Amino acid sequence: ARFSHVGDAATSSAHSKKVRRSFLRRFSGKDAFARSKSIAIIPEPKNMEVVGGDDLVFHSGALRLSVPSTVESDAFYEHVIGKTNLKVDVQVDLPQIILEVQRDPQPEKYTFSVSSEKNEVRITGSTSHGLFNGLMTLRQLFVQGDAGEWRLPQVKIRDEPEHEWRGLMLDVSRHFFNASEVK
Repeated sequence: ARFSHVGDAATSSAHSKKVRRSFLRRFSGKDAFARSKSIAIIPEPKNMEVVGGDDLVFHSGALRLSVPSTVESDAFYEHVIGKTNLKVDVQVDLPQIILEVQRDPQPEKYTFSVSSEKNEVRITGSTSHGLFNGLMTLRQLFVQGDAGEWRLPQVKIRDEPEHEWRGLMLDVSRHFFNASEVK
């Protein structure tokens, strides 16, 4: 068996070509969603199912919006409209994005589904924070096509935090924070 070492230029070059080809395969081409493995969301959701079929396409650069309150509306405009420059309209034939709250004990939980058959994106959060997490997923899934139209893959996502708490690590040995700065 041959072992590769850091200094082995032939192996390093072959590995770098393989990584480059893999990257290009994942993020190029006319329909990036055809390769379900290339859908990357950070943080990775607990459960994601790529339904397949045609993408939901926003041909006219406009959408309909249904939101439960102004807080979610403001977040939508800031994070989604700010990225895509899509216009919100009331035409019935436009794709609709529906945000709704369904109370659940897990405060950051959300479900997310895209259906080109229903011509809608539905994000259901257990709280406003859950809806915000769903909006961040929506923001990551939007991809601009060759003709400038915005596209979404048909997916179903169920996500919630794995733990009740969030962690933070401070490297005080390198950055020399004193106790008052940390507090």
